[in-house]
Amino acid sequence: MHRTVFFCTLFILALHFQPFAQCGTCKGPEDMKVDFCYDLKDIPNRCALFADKSETFVLHKADAKKNNNLSLAFPGKDESMVSYLIKLQEANKKTLSTADILFVQAALGVWETEKNKIGFTTTASGLGYKILKQGDGKLPENGKNVSVHYHGYLENGTTFDNSFDRGQPISFPLGVGRVIKGWDEGIALLPVGTEAILLIPSELGYGSRGAGAAIPPNSTLFFRVQVVSAD
Repeated sequence: MHRTVFFCTLFILALHFQPFAQCGTCKGPEDMKVDFCYDLKDIPNRCALFADKSETFVLHKADAKKNNNLSLAFPGKDESMVSYLIKLQEANKKTLSTADILFVQAALGVWETEKNKIGFTTTASGLGYKILKQGDGKLPENGKNVSVHYHGYLENGTTFDNSFDRGQPISFPLGVGRVIKGWDEGIALLPVGTEAILLIPSELGYGSRGAGAAIPPNSTLFFRVQVVSAD
């Protein structure tokens, strides 16, 4: 019982730590392709390295004597964070301290958001787009109607709208402000037949006002879109 309470306390404390940006001094395995690196000023001499679609991540620990790279498994699909951290500590008693466990928890929390941003091309405005299937139709033109299917969701994966489920795409004139700025810019980049994911920062979405209860203020939005037609 006391162990569960202890790890719950760690979970609460981790929420107060502020992550650094991608860390350039972290020395992971030479053959590792690193998509995101995480470190904390509050817990120094550690960083976590993540690679998209990898089954493990690397905890790098540095001290005056040596550098250590420890490969760790991710939590199971339906495994709670508390259960995962207890199991991780028990399996690595000689190599993981309490500070290490706290750092791992914080790193995994950030990675849950960051992994959704990998593989995007970013425009000058900050819009991100990732092509899932390249269409061979014409590019939509500003001022003309375009028809688009979409699945919109927040950074935490929560769906706020889905035209695929309704079986009815949305139609609108492109580039005239009838939709959010991220859509006017993003859809114009996608030929008819293309399926893609748009990553829309809040300033190109609903900004500080949000949109009702479904989209909080200052939300980054994701849309899986399919350009159905363009007049």
